[in-house]
Amino acid sequence: MHYSTQQKILAALPHVIAMVPIPPFNILAVYVYRVLAGQQSILIDEHSKENINFQLSYQLYFLCFMIFAFGINGLSSFFDISAMDLPPVFAVIGVGAGFIIIGLLLLHGFFVLIFLVAAIVKALMGKPYKFPLTIRFLK
Repeated sequence: MHYSTQQKILAALPHVIAMVPIPPFNILAVYVYRVLAGQQSILIDEHSKENINFQLSYQLYFLCFMIFAFGINGLSSFFDISAMDLPPVFAVIGVGAGFIIIGLLLLHGFFVLIFLVAAIVKALMGKPYKFPLTIRFLK
């Protein structure tokens, strides 16, 4: 199907909105945008719906990861390592786990940015885009 340049730009707008680093605002702003502009074109509706699904999914993944990370941190602080007679290798393991958690958070942000840029490019080409590992909350 052939879409006008205006429709392509409007289809890319939800992905640009999603780059604002305020998660509740992102989801709400794209939802309001979908309600207001989604009826103009199938392309706009599909991209805004896919973006909402993407944001909800990745926020859910982020929340689960944070619960896991804080759970690991909570367990390690629950046991007083300094009071135990443990070798210093356990301190190195704890520091390594912290670096891994920070690295995974940075990797998550990097992939979110890459997926959003890919979605913007697809929208500007007038083609649909499906984000990987996205739960389809909205059909």
